[in-house]
Order: sequence, then C-alpha cells, then structure tokens
Amino acid sequence: MQASTTHILIVLFLRTISIDGTTYNRAEYKIIEDGFPLEIHNITTDDGYILKAHRIPNPGRPVMLLNHGFVASSDAFLWLGKNHALPYQAFEANFDVWMLNCRGNWYSSQHKKISSLHPKFWKFSIHEIGMYDLPAAFDYILKTTNRTKLHYVGHSQGTAVFLIFQSERQSIINLWPQLIF
Repeated sequence: MQASTTHILIVLFLRTISIDGTTYNRAEYKIIEDGFPLEIHNITTDDGYILKAHRIPNPGRPVMLLNHGFVASSDAFLWLGKNHALPYQAFEANFDVWMLNCRGNWYSSQHKKISSLHPKFWKFSIHEIGMYDLPAAFDYILKTTNRTKLHYVGHSQGTAVFLIFQSERQSIINLWPQLIF
C-alpha cells in the first residue's frame, strides 16, 4: 500500500513541475505554450458520452490519431516536451494530429444525460471504449478532415480498445494505412 501511495504522489508531483519554464499540465495550455496551433473538438458517442479531442491542425495532410493508455489522457503524449513529443514530431512530419480522450478521463467526463457524479456514468469497461468511443472518433475525424483513412497510434489501453473495435468490425480493415501499437 505504501508503494502505491508513493507512486501516486510522484505522478501528481511530476504533473506540477516546471523545467525550463515549461509547465507540464493540461494539453490545451501545453500545446499553445509550445507554439503549436490547437483545436478542441467534442465528439459524442452513440451511447451519449462526450469525448474531447485535441487537434494540432495541419489541414490537407494525412491524419494521425493518438489514443492514450489506461488512466491517462492526451497530456501523456506531450510530457517529452517541444522537441521530443510524438504529436509535435508528427505535426512537423506533415501529419494532421488528433489526440483522443476516452470516456472517464478528466477531459471526457461528460454525458448528454448522466452526471459524472452518478455511479451509472462510470458503469463501462474498455469494451465500451472500443465499441463506442473509437467508432465515434473515427467517424468524426474522417468527416471533419474530409479524409477516408487515418494512421492510428495506440498506447497500452489505446491498443486494447482498437483490437476490441477491430474484432467486432472486421469489414473496415482498410481504413488504416498504418497502425502503431
């Protein structure tokens, strides 16, 4: 128990530190602070969850969607800073970068009808993320960008939910020119 508490305190501390004047906190501030363009999109799933996606827009370029790991958010992709973070490297390599925030994290804690304070809001598993969050994100992003394919990068849970999604929807395997797990 002591080790778990220590780990939690370390993570909370790391989220507040500043290196070279850069604060490592919320994606909205970090992206702008690092000098990149930002768009914030709300994506509604078929079962009513409202997901937030952070976009570093590069219109007309191939689309890359990054999906975070368990108990994380798009913030995790930015922790390496301006010169090393994957979203920034992808943007510089001419990708239109999107970072999804799946249901239940601090960015995606809204529902059309249910308060996040109600236990029913939290009655989901990674199966629902794969079956509802990913299809909603794919549809929204492809429609918004007017593209037919996207590159998908899944970290940890981001990989698992994609495999759940793909196992149920094998007919659309050609949607991805590249998958990175």
